[in-house]
Amino acid sequence: MPTTLLFVDDHPTLAKVTTQFMGEIRPEWRFLVARTCAEARMKFYFQGILDAAVVDVDLPDGNGLDLLSEFKASRPKLPVIIISGNDPAAIHQEVIARGGHSFFSKPFSVLAIVDNIEMAISTLRDKPQAAAAKPPEAARALKNPFTLIPRSKRKDIVVYDPKAAASNWFFFK
Repeated sequence: MPTTLLFVDDHPTLAKVTTQFMGEIRPEWRFLVARTCAEARMKFYFQGILDAAVVDVDLPDGNGLDLLSEFKASRPKLPVIIISGNDPAAIHQEVIARGGHSFFSKPFSVLAIVDNIEMAISTLRDKPQAAAAKPPEAARALKNPFTLIPRSKRKDIVVYDPKAAASNWFFFK
């Protein structure tokens, strides 16, 4: 059974290049890529069991640290690796407090992340496989757009235009 990794980052180039490098290092891995918290939730709850997740802190519709907490609440053993270009000291403490597996500051070494993921997954594979995450009510509603969500549980929708922000990241293999 191939390793499945969820990679969440709003910068399409960073996500594409990083997952391509990871795929070259580990061609047997399968990658799910999300650009927003909403898309990450959909893939987390409806794309089958994940082996690990790599999540950026700054996302257009939320905070990756909140996504970390949500993933860990649903699947406590899931290794979640946080990446960010922000102040590493403050974020690292928050990652530890929320149960994240590790933190990498941008720009990062793809090989180091691959090694980190393999280490985390190998310890999990020695233990029984966890059940798939059960989606919360809001996520179930996303799967069926005709489901009504009570007003108290609705959240505002943020529309993000990826052409509005330019970002230049340099990658080293």
